Amino acid sequence: MTPSSDRHSRAEPGAITGRSHLQSADTAQACTLEKPTVWARDHDVEGAVVSDRITRERDGFPMRRYIVTGAPGAGKTSLLLALRRRGHEVVREAATDVIATATECGADKHWEQSTFIDQIVALQSRRQAQPVPPGTDLQFYDRSPVCTLALSEYLGHPVPAVMAAEIDRIGRDRFYEREVFFVRDLGFVEPTQARRISYEQSLEFERVHVKTYLALGDDLVDVPRAEVAHRADLIEAAVKSWA
Repeated sequence: MTPSSDRHSRAEPGAITGRSHLQSADTAQACTLEKPTVWARDHDVEGAVVSDRITRERDGFPMRRYIVTGAPGAGKTSLLLALRRRGHEVVREAATDVIATATECGADKHWEQSTFIDQIVALQSRRQAQPVPPGTDLQFYDRSPVCTLALSEYLGHPVPAVMAAEIDRIGRDRFYEREVFFVRDLGFVEPTQARRISYEQSLEFERVHVKTYLALGDDLVDVPRAEVAHRADLIEAAVKSWA
């Protein structure tokens, strides 16, 4: 069983074109806040984004939920912590907590267990349903079920029914914004208890993520190598420009 590939009820993704291509690591520092890089499809991105947002508002979707993702060790957690300190609502990553719990319980190679993906999806669903402070209209999510779908492919697991159903649901409900912030790697990976992956493996994981998000119709907004504050500035400027 595989999830629907038309997450936003739009045309299938085509070539990776649009306002600009993914920046290389060598030119990452030259990014500007005014025009964040977007990997998009071969259609009018600006018009499609505006049209989708008008439809969401008309249908009663006032909350804007942005996914922040990227390769392991890319500095995503530090970036989201900076956004939280600036007053933004941030929803924690589920996979890291599932791994931490399994490690504390002494589970060996928990990522090979058939229930590993289901546990991540279940925790992500619970966090999606958590109440938010009154007046909150913007959230940043540390990864999403699409990341879990990419993780499933990377690990060679079949897509479980609960995973397929969740991907279909978030697409049907337009739960997340179409623009996804993709944090670029730092050129190295610092191992942790939950991150047992080499830099080369992280780049392959990144490739699978890119492919999965684009296949589901999202636009990936490049967050290049830079100081944490600059990355946070870039995200805030982008979100403000889309409001």
